[in-house]
Amino acid sequence: MGFVKTYEEILANTRETADFYDAEMLTVFWETRPETVARLLPAPLMPTADPVAMAFVAWYPRTNFDVTYHETALFLRASFNGEEGLYCLAMPVTSDMAMIGGRELYGFPKKIADIHMFKDGDVVGGWTERRGVRFMELEAKLTGSFNDPAAQEKIMGMTSPDGKMRGLSYNFKYFPASKEILGLIAALRDEGYTFAMIKPSACRKNHVGPILAMINQAGFRISAIRSTKLTKEEAEHFYEMHRGKEFYGSLCNFMSSGPII
Repeated sequence: MGFVKTYEEILANTRETADFYDAEMLTVFWETRPETVARLLPAPLMPTADPVAMAFVAWYPRTNFDVTYHETALFLRASFNGEEGLYCLAMPVTSDMAMIGGRELYGFPKKIADIHMFKDGDVVGGWTERRGVRFMELEAKLTGSFNDPAAQEKIMGMTSPDGKMRGLSYNFKYFPASKEILGLIAALRDEGYTFAMIKPSACRKNHVGPILAMINQAGFRISAIRSTKLTKEEAEHFYEMHRGKEFYGSLCNFMSSGPII
């Protein structure tokens, strides 16, 4: 078995649905401030008439994709072109397989964290910690009724008759890139395409021709090519996943120091 798989082999190992059995989940809805929602939503998403937030903590003991894990998430109601949906601010998980699948395939902002869920009589709750910081805690007493009767109508409007959440989920790729590169990547989303970048040092040393020749000799066909120069801000966005690391500053300075292909 090789480590390199074709697009068809990857798709053959995916499932049409993600099914969870005997799952336990506490979901909490609350109304926040409109200015808070407006500050947190990325363009082009817009706040809805009701500034509703949702968070959950869950335990999935059995799934049809052979992964068991805990998960928490925080969502905001958002609108795009007049259609309401949910925007996910964070979705920590305890399994790397769940993180990779949810992030790479569906675009959810998943990261590894420590998650605990508990039940004590009619009290249910949980918490999430990452790198020693506890940033989410949920706790609720199960009374069988809503704290605010008006909330029931709003929340039930988000669910189908069988109790499932319905509507759209507005997801973004998990790290931003420059507008120039985003346009190129968007053109390469079709099956069988690969994105490559020739960095500033290779461009300065006139290595572009030999590198392109090596790509062709390896059996690849170049279908789109573009030359651009990243600004410092664009480089910082493109390498956002490395922010805070020792090499982050020098990397961004280098990538914005000259043209790239």
